[in-house]
Amino acid sequence: MVVDSNVVAQEAGINAICSFLEFGGSNACTKTRSQVISAIAEKGLASTRAGTKQKSISALLWYIELDAPDPVIESLLPALSAKLPKLVAGVVAALNEIYSTFGCKVCSPKLVLDVIPQLFAHADKNVRAETTNLSVTLRSYMGKVFDTIIFEKLKPIQQKDLAKAFDKIEGTPTPKRFLRSHQAQIAESKTGSEDISMTDAQENSGDQLDAFDLIDPVDVLSKIPSDFKSRVESPKWKDRVEVLEEVLNEFRHPKLKNDDYMDLIRILSKCLKDANIQVVTLASKVIERLGSGIQQDFHRYVMILISPLLERTKEKKQSVLDAISAALDVCFKFSTLNELLEPTLQYMCHKTPQIKIESSKFLIRCLKQTDTIPKKQELDSIMQISLRLMSDSLAPVRDLACEITATLMKIVGERQLRPYLEGIDSRKTKKIDEYLSSCEVKAVGTKQNSEGASLQRAAVPAISHRSGLLDSAMPAGQGRSVTPNSSKVSEPSLTARKLASTSTTIPSKRGPSSPLKSSAATGKMNLTSRTLKPASSQSLSRAQYTTPSLNSSERELLDSLKAEKLEWVQRRKEFQSQLDTKTEEIARLNKKLDDQQVRLTEATMAVKSKDIQLSRLQSDLNQSESKIRELQYQLQQALSEKVTVKEEPDDNFKNSLQQREKLDSRSDLNRRISDLSIHNGLEKENYFGSNAGGTTSTRSKFSSGLYDVDSNDDSWRKAAEVTNQLKARIEMMKSKSRTFNQL
Repeated sequence: MVVDSNVVAQEAGINAICSFLEFGGSNACTKTRSQVISAIAEKGLASTRAGTKQKSISALLWYIELDAPDPVIESLLPALSAKLPKLVAGVVAALNEIYSTFGCKVCSPKLVLDVIPQLFAHADKNVRAETTNLSVTLRSYMGKVFDTIIFEKLKPIQQKDLAKAFDKIEGTPTPKRFLRSHQAQIAESKTGSEDISMTDAQENSGDQLDAFDLIDPVDVLSKIPSDFKSRVESPKWKDRVEVLEEVLNEFRHPKLKNDDYMDLIRILSKCLKDANIQVVTLASKVIERLGSGIQQDFHRYVMILISPLLERTKEKKQSVLDAISAALDVCFKFSTLNELLEPTLQYMCHKTPQIKIESSKFLIRCLKQTDTIPKKQELDSIMQISLRLMSDSLAPVRDLACEITATLMKIVGERQLRPYLEGIDSRKTKKIDEYLSSCEVKAVGTKQNSEGASLQRAAVPAISHRSGLLDSAMPAGQGRSVTPNSSKVSEPSLTARKLASTSTTIPSKRGPSSPLKSSAATGKMNLTSRTLKPASSQSLSRAQYTTPSLNSSERELLDSLKAEKLEWVQRRKEFQSQLDTKTEEIARLNKKLDDQQVRLTEATMAVKSKDIQLSRLQSDLNQSESKIRELQYQLQQALSEKVTVKEEPDDNFKNSLQQREKLDSRSDLNRRISDLSIHNGLEKENYFGSNAGGTTSTRSKFSSGLYDVDSNDDSWRKAAEVTNQLKARIEMMKSKSRTFNQL
């Protein structure tokens, strides 16, 4: 019927198929879907008759409503590659109608996101126009994530046209039809169909759509610069800022590939300690984008980053604080309050006031966003720190402590926090009431717990009204009231409740002055004593009422449930002990890592100090060498002077030698003359007959005047003295030269 060559018969056949599907149900859908949908796409959607095209789209909507949308959409996608432009335009128009009718929560847009850029590049203007309509429909459900996925694959002019079309979107659309399976759930519900339809429409709206699953992950680790580590450790802050900006640009993608980012996380944690605030800001932004890009896989990096982030909240510049706060919020989003509570409480007691304030603000954000109610141990830890901060010297810290208390009271109820607030003054109580009235939390079961506690507290004035005790103590306008069909229960402030409890304990100053007052007083006495025995009887009757008789099967079921509960509690304790062990091990490893870092820092400082000492010693050595060269030059000058002095005595010595030679020649001449004299024989005899030394005869000859030789020896003595002095000076200079050479 769908492929009938007669256009009138074809339209009637498609209309008959719609009726067949409407009354045939899901069985008629599943048995005919594989053959009919491809025929409708080829012949029905490409028809020139408007009625045929409309009936074809209606048949496709019936196929989706009776079963599931994915098989129908997957059967239409091959027709988008057809050569006939009107066929492609008809299929795109049908897809637009499908997503507009059922919404993106039921019909996953991921099936068509990949083909949209190809359709925008089509040569036919009608195809491009229908693609624009489909894009507007998907953008209204998906939000800005559609721009992130599609825009980078389009031309600038196409991006501009789409942006103008997106500006005309007003609000979030609601689905017009629901699947048959969902309609069955609506029919079985006790609530009115109109209310359920609106709730379902809200669930299928774009706000509930998880667009993260529609995006393909991007591998960014391979795009990080290869010299990233060396550049981020550069002594120039401009180099560090530049490389972090490059990395931040690569992390712009909304979904990142799940990879090992541990080395990057360690580098970023070091950048958080950098002295330059631009480096800190960029590192915080990279952490935020990384957490948003890998989501739940970011959990294993949180404990490495939480302490450096909290430590860096000491900065007062608002742009830096905004980046750090966003990174902290991402850490909490993919972690739990139990894991982040201990470091947060530690930094709330920090000596720096700015860190106290920002850590307290972070804890408030965590308490407002958490989905679980804090445990008793966690509640004790938070309240101990909050009570301590309520007495802080800074007003902002005191106000934040009151806000933390009010947020906890909103989560767990006033009854559990009442023991902690007994000693605080009225000003703090008033401040807590102010925050309590405007506080909004998301913890699971918070609304039910707060309403139950309020209703239970609201029942107290009614009981006291029967006794006539609390009405006289409670001031007017401070009672509790419960509004029917309302989820909010009005409560008196903490100050009013403390005043009421104080008024009930004040005894009357006067005794009864009349029988009427006496009976009233007696009634009060009886009421006070009546709370002992009747309370036990009431509890007994309540126990009897709440323990009805059970048959054997119900008792066995109860016993099995108790056994399962005990087993669950035991397993929970085991898991908790394992978790505590892992937490202690992580803390120990972190401490060990910190110690190693400290040791490495000390070793680095020691090496630097040794280098400084070595450079100083080298400088001293150079100075000593220059001084030695100077002394050697002076020594050479002194030696040259001494040599000049030495040459002068040598001339004198030569003169003395010449004089002595002259004397010797004269004596030899005189001796020869004397040998020729008359007394030659006698003198010769006396000469040879003298003593062996010959000294006396020689002296006698000189003294007797036989030789005409000058016997004055002053020249000889002076020459010897000069020679000895020169020798002594030469030896002294040689010893000094050897000493300098040794140095």
